[in-house]
Amino acid sequence: MNKLHQYLEQYLKDDLIYFAKTLGVGKISTLRKTELAKRVADFMLNSEIMKRRLAVLTDTQIALFEKAIQNPFVPREDEMDDAYTINEMDYGIVTTNDMLFVPNDVKEVYNSINTPEFQESRKQTSWLLKCLDVHRAFYGIAPIATVYEMYQKRPKYKIGIKSMIELFYKIPQDHNDWFLVDEFIVYFKYHKEEALKDLMAMQRDKAFYIPTYREVEDYAKHMYLSEEPAYEQLRTFFMKNMRMPFEDAEDCTSEVWDTVSEGEGLGDIVNWLTEKRGLVLNSEQELRQLMNLLQNANNNTRMLVNRGFKPSELAGARENIARGILPTIVPGSSHAAELLKEAWPDIKAMGFNVDIEGGATTIPVINYPNGINNEYVVSSKKIYPNDPCPCGSGKKYKKCCGRH
Repeated sequence: MNKLHQYLEQYLKDDLIYFAKTLGVGKISTLRKTELAKRVADFMLNSEIMKRRLAVLTDTQIALFEKAIQNPFVPREDEMDDAYTINEMDYGIVTTNDMLFVPNDVKEVYNSINTPEFQESRKQTSWLLKCLDVHRAFYGIAPIATVYEMYQKRPKYKIGIKSMIELFYKIPQDHNDWFLVDEFIVYFKYHKEEALKDLMAMQRDKAFYIPTYREVEDYAKHMYLSEEPAYEQLRTFFMKNMRMPFEDAEDCTSEVWDTVSEGEGLGDIVNWLTEKRGLVLNSEQELRQLMNLLQNANNNTRMLVNRGFKPSELAGARENIARGILPTIVPGSSHAAELLKEAWPDIKAMGFNVDIEGGATTIPVINYPNGINNEYVVSSKKIYPNDPCPCGSGKKYKKCCGRH
């Protein structure tokens, strides 16, 4: 596949139609699949269209793209996310064996647009997208002037606010999840009136935290602030105590950030770690250590409900106390319940509530203390969702008899 249209022909026709409409390609209803692929490819190979679409790539991503122009190659594991971003633009392709290559006709057009002016515009646009990612995580809705203040944090990027708005409108539609509404930038999740009212009711009249240049870069790369000491400690715990590979520890830490930053309870995080990630805590000490780390992370997360401020930065203002600081922890198994019982005094002192029996079901148990041919005795037993099902199936109770 040396031509872009040959690659596009690998799409299902319905997907190709959707992609064409997203790009703004017209007059496609009567086209056969091969004709449609050619029409879309011709549109994408327009030099102005390519400039706009490739302008969203970061310095690291454009470097990978240019490397693939020279020769196809297999990116390193830590480069694969960037390679897939290039793949999403449909100018570079990641094959089934993880090879990144660029079609010949794409190479030709890129070489013609690759000027200092294009690279400067690309740097400005990709930086704006990083700021918008932070806007999504920290604000949801914010004045254009607030985002502009963040944009100006990058050294040497001193453009006017009108120029920033022009850059905003040049971002390809399939990569722009934000709207300009009057004097505000709104993330699409909050574009509907009810969702917007709910968010603003939580945020009230809090000020907007303006992140540093380094924080914006850090968040854009990791989807959480990886240099925040509380999260460094949590990531280290996952790797050292839970024996997680670095990538898995990164994913877990990022998920904790997302959950906390949106105001969810820490009890939900513990359940997520044990249920979805299979986290197994082998001792009371490990449980206590994890609770300390999560509480510290909670207090040092830049939260959506606080417009980017940490709860620790707003300490003393009652209306700004972060949701989830006093969660109720419910065990998912008998083993977890025993650990919580042992550690309950310490956990309570840390500010957590514990409901030992909250997740348990009481089931009848029939015993024959004097043998099967004698009288039976009926008693009861607490069983938790993750305990082995008493029917002997080998499945967890919640996925067996506990489903009914």
